[in-house]
Amino acid sequence: MTIRIHQVKKEELKEYYQMQIKYLDKDDFSEFLQNVDKYKGLYLCAVDNGKIVGVVYPGTYNGEMYLRGICVDLSKKLNDKGIGSKLIKAFEKKMAQRGLERITVGSAEEPRAENFYLKNGWQPTQLVVKKIEKLPSNYKEIIKKENLSEDKDADGKTLVLRTPVTDYESGKILRERLEKELNAKECIFILEKKLKKK
Repeated sequence: MTIRIHQVKKEELKEYYQMQIKYLDKDDFSEFLQNVDKYKGLYLCAVDNGKIVGVVYPGTYNGEMYLRGICVDLSKKLNDKGIGSKLIKAFEKKMAQRGLERITVGSAEEPRAENFYLKNGWQPTQLVVKKIEKLPSNYKEIIKKENLSEDKDADGKTLVLRTPVTDYESGKILRERLEKELNAKECIFILEKKLKKK
């Protein structure tokens, strides 16, 4: 297996898009093409024998670029082969070349995904509580006790709650407590990577 990482080429766009919508974001194709153009050089792919086996790409939230999506094709049993780590390192390098000092990512609420970022030197900075079924009657007390701030999700409508964390292990304990106290169906880590200046 010889993996090459490069910017997605015009002839690879449909294959890249298929992987993105299979594993990550469900943008329509025209929106996908607009983003590839908007973030020139940052839609990267891992290729093996002429086939895309992994992708990584950015997004923007509150005016800051972040890592929006990264995946490796699991149908080909390619996990644990270092492809994701190669992709994320190439992405970090590209972002540093653009002058960014740090980037963030919202990890899937899954130990394997969280451990991938930790293994690659990313540090948890906050928890974001999403998909709250029904706010409990003591909601305001919980916000104060847990140092939560209210915010809106990327859609600008959905309530999310944020709280800083200093490390992964204490963050996992806090996440369990918040999910229970707030009837939340999702509570994700935001992780950050400080970039080396190029």
